[in-house]
Amino acid sequence: MCETDLLAEKREQALGLLAEAERLYGPRDATYRFAGVALDPEGPRLRFSPTREETWIVLSPSTITYPNQALHQLAHEVIHLLAPHRSPPAVMLEEGLAVHFSVYAPTFIPPTYRLDALKHLSTSPEGRNYLDALCVYNELVAIEPNAIVVLRQKEPKFHAMDPSFIMCMIPRVRPELAARLCERRQMR
Repeated sequence: MCETDLLAEKREQALGLLAEAERLYGPRDATYRFAGVALDPEGPRLRFSPTREETWIVLSPSTITYPNQALHQLAHEVIHLLAPHRSPPAVMLEEGLAVHFSVYAPTFIPPTYRLDALKHLSTSPEGRNYLDALCVYNELVAIEPNAIVVLRQKEPKFHAMDPSFIMCMIPRVRPELAARLCERRQMR
């Protein structure tokens, strides 16, 4: 398959994942138009158009050879499309949701996909911060399983959430967890 066809296929997969993310967690910020999927050594990440409100999902070039990695990166970046923010790093709440979604949301996967993804997070040095984010997210949804919807109904932008907002919306969240959810950490 040529690169153009591959990127078109990944764009369609991303659109399906984005529809699922919106179904589960609420609508995305429609200010930004999803323009497609690209490859770049600096991926995975979102790329913003300098002149328009467009975003691209940028995958690492190795995803050409490793389709599971491509799917994982697509699903992760789709969560960032819900509320694009030009000033990284994202808050741990958003990163944790992105990791969770990238592991559990894809349905068109090989049998070992989830196990391989979790193993990578727990054994690779670059996976450490992502695993921490997933753990913080899991702590939140153990308190309130519908936490993302509860929070995003009032404030759809993850980067605008602060500890007091989270504790106001979900009173059982303790201050230390709220602070960790709002921490901004360079992920890799």
